[in-house]
This record gives sequence, C-alpha cells and structure tokens, in this order.
Amino acid sequence: MKSTIAGKPAWLLVAAVEALAAQFYRAALASGRLDAYRRSCASIQSGSTLLTLGQLDEKSAF
Repeated sequence: MKSTIAGKPAWLLVAAVEALAAQFYRAALASGRLDAYRRSCASIQSGSTLLTLGQLDEKSAF
C-alpha cells in the first residue's frame, strides 16, 4: 500500500516541505544574525535537509 496525503504521494509532499525548509535555512544562515548555538543547529539541520533532497554538493558548503 502506497502512502498518500490529500491524494498525492507522501514522498512528493515531504520533498516539497524539505525544499521549503532549505530556503529558510539558507536565508537564516546568510543573514549573519544567528548566535553560535543557533548557527550550529541550523547548519546541522540544513545539512540533513540537503541530504534528504539529494543535494550533497551544496551540503558541503555549510
């Protein structure tokens, strides 16, 4: 049985949410307004998101 959400494949919606999250991580990290702890957390979470999206080359930039 394939998982669906609102009639769409679940993996497609997860990818959309991850892509949106990646934009927010990029903006937050580029802003320079995060303290050391939050920058560290955002970098780790961004790396995880990019790994999920299969964007390994970009992940190494953080």
